[in-house]
Amino acid sequence: MEKFSEPEILKAPLEQTLLQLKSIGAKDLFKFPFVTRPPLPAIKAALRHLTILGALEVNSRATLNMILESSEEMTSDPTKINQLGMLLAKVPLSPKFAKMLVVAAKYDVLDYSIMMVACMSVNEVFKDLPPTQSAAAQQSNRREEEEQAAELVTTLDLERQEKEERKRRRMEQEEAHERVRETRQSREKWTSEKSDCITYVKLMVDYFSWVNSNRPTLSTN
Repeated sequence: MEKFSEPEILKAPLEQTLLQLKSIGAKDLFKFPFVTRPPLPAIKAALRHLTILGALEVNSRATLNMILESSEEMTSDPTKINQLGMLLAKVPLSPKFAKMLVVAAKYDVLDYSIMMVACMSVNEVFKDLPPTQSAAAQQSNRREEEEQAAELVTTLDLERQEKEERKRRRMEQEEAHERVRETRQSREKWTSEKSDCITYVKLMVDYFSWVNSNRPTLSTN
């Protein structure tokens, strides 16, 4: 039995670790002073994956081909992080899942993408019951899973209802603002000196004043 377990960096995928190192300013990851250095082929494979995702970029087509082929001639890290890579580094997920969420947010399908990422980020979605488990335990587990599924459906329904309620309130506010605007416009017709209604009333007053002033008076003799 080994005295110490194998370091996690030698077992886990390197993409997220290398991307975060790039985001904090690490340049050449081939020369980075790791406490336990990962194998060079694993570093090259992770850089290749990040370049395909669009999180890292290079200066020339020849360098890109070298990375995609994981060439042995590549003795230094020629990649640099871009704006997408900085964004993916902030998401606490594997870069491939982080990019799924970023693209889903862009096309307004984030709710569906979150569920897909949640299913894809675990090793086994469906759990097989051990054969030695009793019928009562199986029924208890089945009931618990049904309750969790019902809770998830309820949560999604509440989110949908909240969205519809926010939409309804926004429409009511817009309608209220429109009524206020129409009321103001109606009042301005009778309060503004430049309105057509006020001008028409003044003309009528002036006309009847002129008519009354020029009306002949009847003689009492």
